[in-house]
Amino acid sequence: MSHTYLGSFSAGYGAGNKYKPPHVKDLEDWASGNLIKVVNVSDLPNVETSPKIERCEYVVSYNWLDRPEYPTILVPGSPPLWSPSPSMKRLKEDSGEYFRDPNAARYSRYPTEPMFRALLTLHPDANLSSFDIVGCGSTLGNLLRFCAGIERDFRFDIDRVRDTIFFIRKERSPTVLIPDVCGYGHSFPEAHTIWEPDVKGSASHQRIIQYDFGGLKFLVRSESDGYLKQAENPEKVEEKSGTDNHTLLEALRVTEESSSTVEPLRIEIGGRRIPQKAIFDLKTRAQETRRPIDMDEVYRRLWVNQTSYFIFAEHFRGSFEPQNIQPLCISDGISKWEKDSEALLKRYQATVMEIITETRSSATGKLQVIRRGSGSLEIQERVAGDNTDVLPHDLRNKW
Repeated sequence: MSHTYLGSFSAGYGAGNKYKPPHVKDLEDWASGNLIKVVNVSDLPNVETSPKIERCEYVVSYNWLDRPEYPTILVPGSPPLWSPSPSMKRLKEDSGEYFRDPNAARYSRYPTEPMFRALLTLHPDANLSSFDIVGCGSTLGNLLRFCAGIERDFRFDIDRVRDTIFFIRKERSPTVLIPDVCGYGHSFPEAHTIWEPDVKGSASHQRIIQYDFGGLKFLVRSESDGYLKQAENPEKVEEKSGTDNHTLLEALRVTEESSSTVEPLRIEIGGRRIPQKAIFDLKTRAQETRRPIDMDEVYRRLWVNQTSYFIFAEHFRGSFEPQNIQPLCISDGISKWEKDSEALLKRYQATVMEIITETRSSATGKLQVIRRGSGSLEIQERVAGDNTDVLPHDLRNKW
């Protein structure tokens, strides 16, 4: 799975803030709000139906442009194109610094805002109140891990906007970095994908899809590794005639909402819609480790964001042979995993409903979810003094 490389962007956004993995003490520091409810997997109510994802649709996408002086998104953008080398390549091991959460790092005031600016740019009449849950691969993936009994420390915030519940990724700081970068998980995609001319200067591609699950309508954002040319039917997006980027921006934002330390979000039109069926996720592995890929983890992640292709690349000491790089269509595998994981997905649905119930009955609608290691899920009031809204007022007023 790709992550955003800081490059020239790092100097202005705190790249020196080295990431330290969260420990119990850090989570206790976070968890200063009053405890509302403890959720244990063994105590979850039974779900009678067999939940599965239905009516999945690509909604919109955007690229973060690598512009350190001001945050800019390109709508709809497009992901990197898979462009493998026909001959063996020996790559240098990963180096550099990468953000864990590119949206928070590039727009810390309202990390969720860009997805709705992008959505309303291409779909100005969208019914935002039709969504029950707005989440991302990180927040929903962590809930799935909790339901599967997988050990993981995590925290995310919750905000209610009318009847829509937002799950908001929360790291220790917006510019937290991936620790101890090594291997070839970054150098490999950089060598085997390209940003096409209409999206040159991009640093990250973010996709938003919608689907129904367990009687709820989800809106889900995730970062994409790239797309396969042979699997797409591209839809070109022409810039609106008579509308320059400045005019578009003024129509889509409220300038007085901007923090003195965060530049207003800028929006440009460019790229093209790439269908969800052409999107891939990738993973590299050293042949000498002989450790099998954890396909359950792969299926969980790709089920959440409904990614059709998985590229698995084996290497020997950084040498990647073309025959050891295999793009696989795993849609059928994900469907089988979904069917075989009925008990897990019932727990997942019940957990989401527990969070919804507590959030809708909360006076403020601002909560947080904490989990330590293999422990219970704790739903708490937001930490003292944290009344941060998920979106600026002009967007909240569209619900």
